[in-house]
Amino acid sequence: MASCTQIESFLQAYIDGELSTAEKVIFEQHIAECRMCDALLKRQKANSALLFESLNEQRLREDLTPAVMAHLPEMDHDYRLSHEVTLRAKQPGRSLFFRVIMPVFATAAVLLMGAALLYIWPKSDSAVYREVGMVTYQQGKVLRSRENSTERIPTLVQTVVLTDERFETGENAGLVIGLVGPSYVKLHENTRLKVEHERELSLERGRIWLKVANSDRAYFRVLTPSGDITVFGTIFDVHVTDHGTTVTVAEGAVQVENERTFTVLNAGEQVELMPGRKPLRKMAVDAYARMAWASELHSDPKAERLFLANFRHSERIRAEQVFVVDVRRHLVHAITFEWRPDAFDDNHCGYHILVSDEHMNQLFTGYIDAGVFENKENHIYELPV
Repeated sequence: MASCTQIESFLQAYIDGELSTAEKVIFEQHIAECRMCDALLKRQKANSALLFESLNEQRLREDLTPAVMAHLPEMDHDYRLSHEVTLRAKQPGRSLFFRVIMPVFATAAVLLMGAALLYIWPKSDSAVYREVGMVTYQQGKVLRSRENSTERIPTLVQTVVLTDERFETGENAGLVIGLVGPSYVKLHENTRLKVEHERELSLERGRIWLKVANSDRAYFRVLTPSGDITVFGTIFDVHVTDHGTTVTVAEGAVQVENERTFTVLNAGEQVELMPGRKPLRKMAVDAYARMAWASELHSDPKAERLFLANFRHSERIRAEQVFVVDVRRHLVHAITFEWRPDAFDDNHCGYHILVSDEHMNQLFTGYIDAGVFENKENHIYELPV
């Protein structure tokens, strides 16, 4: 499967109808499966349409390639070169316009459109941050900060994680973050990580271990200075140094890419990722031995329960149980519920009660609050009718 980086380089060629049949099939298949690239394509189409309308009057109405090439018999007929010659040959009397003034005009047009959009775009007093996870373990000095903010504050267990937050671990420090899914990220010492959102992280330096939940809605991506990692559901380790990025997979598979190529890593494989390196050479390793550091970081049980109660899924969990009781014309004054107390002190759920007749006409509703189940002496609740 083509990478997002490769697909982005095809965007304008696809819009202009310049892709080969095979490239077009690969491109359209990727766009159908990748929401980020699909959105990028729509923006590119909109920008192209705006520029086309703005520059319509200066458009060349005929192809000068044959006329030019007829007078240059020794020239290599490479398409890109001939296309460049055509562009320089368009309307000779106005060549200065196309070579100098046109780029300036196009740049000014884009800046003006951007200024207009900025002026009419709805204003907000502050950035909107979404809750996407929780800190379930912390040791040593760990600081967090918001995007575009210089303030760094200590990170504690049960801290709610927001989009666009950055976390930094100090010497001999460690951190575990649970993200919607659930997915888990463990930060080694001297690591800096930015949470873009629940399915995308930016590792700026240091080392992280990840256990990623499967999702049929979006890829999980880790961005690094040397390249990007795309996963669907796996356990792996990413280590960023001044020399590059090392990716190690313990379970599942990940796609690793830089600006020139990509490869797929399976369980027990490792690759050194560097900008511009091609090909990416995989090697067999003892993945679990290399990830031994992560086994020392364990989520706090109470924080783990709180995290799962609030961030297990991106959607609210809905459970339903239906009971049919024949009251045989007897008058019902109350409904009694009995249960066996559990071992948990908190994070219980409440219950909505809906009572209907045999024709499913609603008679009345009730609610049992979650706090009722936290008192372990309670095991019976009576709901008056």
